[in-house]
Amino acid sequence: MTGLTIFEDHLTRDMLMGRFASTNLVLVTHGLTLRIFLMRWFHWSVDEFLRIYNPGNAEPVVIERLPWELVQELQSRKQLLGLRQP
Repeated sequence: MTGLTIFEDHLTRDMLMGRFASTNLVLVTHGLTLRIFLMRWFHWSVDEFLRIYNPGNAEPVVIERLPWELVQELQSRKQLLGLRQP
């Protein structure tokens, strides 16, 4: 997973520098690598990771940016429900 760590570090740094502010990204990878990437990106627990199955062959997974207000509302709901925060 060293390669994934390096990729995620570079992606995060590039995003913080504004390089992908108005750009869509396409990642082509295997199911398990995708799940590990998502786990690390969204700070999932092991239990959350295990609840997600690998996508089927050639199945796209789309992650869309949400407006900040909606993100805050969803985080508030998680707190009200007693769910773990990242």
